[in-house]
Amino acid sequence: MHRVRTLALAAALLSACTLDPGKLDPRRSASAVCPVLFDQVVAKFQACEGLAPYYADRMFAATRASCSLVSAGEAAGRIGYDRAVADACLAALDPASGCASLSACDAPPFVGQVTAGGTCYDQIECAAGLTCSRPEVSGACPGTCKAPGAVGARCLALDPPCDDTSYCDTTPVVPTCAARAGLGQPCSSTIPCAPHLGCVQLTVLQCVSEGGLGAPCSSTAPCDSSLGLYCDANALPATCKAISTRQAQGQSCAYPNTCGPGLFCDPSQVCQAELAVGAACAYYGCQPPARCVLDSAGATTSHCVKPLAEGQACTPGLRACEIGLYCAALPGGAACTRFPGVGGLCGALSGEDVGCLDGWCNLGTGSGGTIGTCTAWLASGASCTSDAQCGGGGIGATGAQCVFVAGAAGRICLAACVP
Repeated sequence: MHRVRTLALAAALLSACTLDPGKLDPRRSASAVCPVLFDQVVAKFQACEGLAPYYADRMFAATRASCSLVSAGEAAGRIGYDRAVADACLAALDPASGCASLSACDAPPFVGQVTAGGTCYDQIECAAGLTCSRPEVSGACPGTCKAPGAVGARCLALDPPCDDTSYCDTTPVVPTCAARAGLGQPCSSTIPCAPHLGCVQLTVLQCVSEGGLGAPCSSTAPCDSSLGLYCDANALPATCKAISTRQAQGQSCAYPNTCGPGLFCDPSQVCQAELAVGAACAYYGCQPPARCVLDSAGATTSHCVKPLAEGQACTPGLRACEIGLYCAALPGGAACTRFPGVGGLCGALSGEDVGCLDGWCNLGTGSGGTIGTCTAWLASGASCTSDAQCGGGGIGATGAQCVFVAGAAGRICLAACVP
């Protein structure tokens, strides 16, 4: 990619100069580390998932918008920086670390500095436990950092979420935080239990105490999920274990993604070594970036295959192309092709999931809602039904949301705050 040549040129120029190494350290501040961190995240994703190069370049470009927000927040004192967290994350992103879980990058090194009642443009600027809430009547910028809502507080789209003791009850005309169910009380998918309680089926659905690390467990004696525990039903007896504990080869993996580096959880829920390219597989388990692909259309056998690059011949429906590509039926034969822009077809095409490079997939009704057209994002203030229509999420998205704003007739697109 051009990016690689640019970096090589920059390194050559710097090597000819005498500079203070401290001034070149990309981890000296939040604004300096941000592009380095995001570049490494995209590079790791590309190496482990099989991204088409052009798609990776778009991801590199999209991260710059996030970094401009970090830079502005840091300059204004709204964002702080934890270098130790950045160091741990960058170490996990090192190519030598392989494609293991990036748990060291779960928490960003950017630390919100704005206290309750202070001005904010994004959630990242608020101190721990606070939410950047914009005015419900207008949705105008900037917002205000607010504490979670207690019982009785309003919980519309732009309000802070409810605190741990309550949940957002959407049955009233104005959604309001209501108390969670207590020990022994009825519960359901819409009425959750209080912290450290689980909703299980006894004579009726009701809240019971959750077990701690090492406690026996069952379908009626759950483990405390708020502590990151799960019930390993393969153990004798079944025991509460930590999700973060990585299991070794041959050990039980009753909870997804608990196998250690270079391992996968096989259908019998035992950790096994990842499969090399060419090995027979069953749906998953291939060594990244290889994936388990049917040998041909209608076949019952699969093998680990390296994702196909742009322009390579392919078979529609097998989903063997790199991410950002799909197998398109072309005059010269089917080949891996880039996702379309505005105006192109999207959705379920020839058994492939076809996304849009820009805009959203407006599914048609004539095809049963499975095939649509890539459509430009709606303008701020336009009526909407999902964030995708407004530019929320995805490569090149604007960060806009589809929300209820007081006084509006239904949900409308609301642009992201920009400092």
